[in-house]
Order: sequence, then structure tokens, then C-alpha cells
Amino acid sequence: MITQFEKCFIDTNVLIYASYEVFDFHKTAIEALKSMYDFYVNRQVFLEFYNVSTSNKVLSETSVPTVIRVMKNYSLKYKCLEENQYNVEELLSKIELYKIKGKDVFDIKIYLDMKYNNITKILTANEDDFKIFPEIEIINPFKKDDTTK
Repeated sequence: MITQFEKCFIDTNVLIYASYEVFDFHKTAIEALKSMYDFYVNRQVFLEFYNVSTSNKVLSETSVPTVIRVMKNYSLKYKCLEENQYNVEELLSKIELYKIKGKDVFDIKIYLDMKYNNITKILTANEDDFKIFPEIEIINPFKKDDTTK
């Protein structure tokens, strides 16, 4: 019998934490990516990953060939979403509806890619980026458990 896992989108921050031991969340990110989901990314995640990996002061020693190798590994491991399923009119409509400004415009693209690929879960450390989208269930593996107070 084949088990089908729920689809889940991986936000860039999770891949960054999983890729570099220098971050406190490194082990947690690796464990989260072992969870029982069918994981997806989009091309934007690869661009963001490259940007952070090659411009972050903490990661300044990371070589471009190393970053490319890591990205290639992720491209083999995780499915990349189709991104051409909505038009500019819909993109602009959602920007207007959700009153998106500044860098949050990149989150609307992730939201639309998820929506058109029937993905309702996102693995991310940045809950605030996606809480405006009611259809999205946010999974933050880095959040402290409030029951341990």
C-alpha cells in the first residue's frame, strides 16, 4: 500500500537553517524536513536561498559553487511548483485585497503558487509573513512550546 503524505511548502528560512550549522535552528530544521510531508518549493525559494547564502555576513565564507551544489541537491530532493497558473490581473488583485506593501510582495507569490497547486501548509519560521492568508496553515518548527512554562 502506498502512503500519500500531505503537501507542504518549504519557506526559504527553513532551508537556510538546515543548510548551515552556524545557525541555532540548524538541527531543528533538519528534523523538520524529515517529517512526513510531501515537500515543495518554487523557483523564488531558490533565488532567495542564493541571495541569503551569498550576501549574509554570517555566511560570507560560503563559496558560490558550494551554494549551487546545495541548491542542486534541494532541486532533486523537493518538488518545484508550477508557477504560471495565474495571471498578472489575479496577482494584482491579491496584492490589493491583502494590502501588500514592500518586500511582502514576495510572500503573495508563494501564497498564489501554493493556492494553485492545492498546498495549504507551509513550513516556516516567519509566521507573520503568512498569517494574513486564511487558507494557509503555518507550521513553525522553531516556535517554543507554550505548555512548558
